[in-house]
Amino acid sequence: MARLRGAGAAVAEPDPRDGRRTLLSPAAEPSDRMRAVRETPLGPALAAATSDPDEALARLERLSSLLRQAAPRRSR
Repeated sequence: MARLRGAGAAVAEPDPRDGRRTLLSPAAEPSDRMRAVRETPLGPALAAATSDPDEALARLERLSSLLRQAAPRRSR
């Protein structure tokens, strides 16, 4: 949690129903660090980590799609 807050990716607030808990939510605007992470190409890291970077990238894209579908929708 501290790393997410430190990177500017999340905001922590006390839970109004239970003061012992902390609610974590995405930051309204991405920080410079988050923008840099999002803009970093995955290709070189995947090439170093696997013998089939194309397959690894396809699996990551599928995982990303599934996570977006499973994420609760926020009303704005």
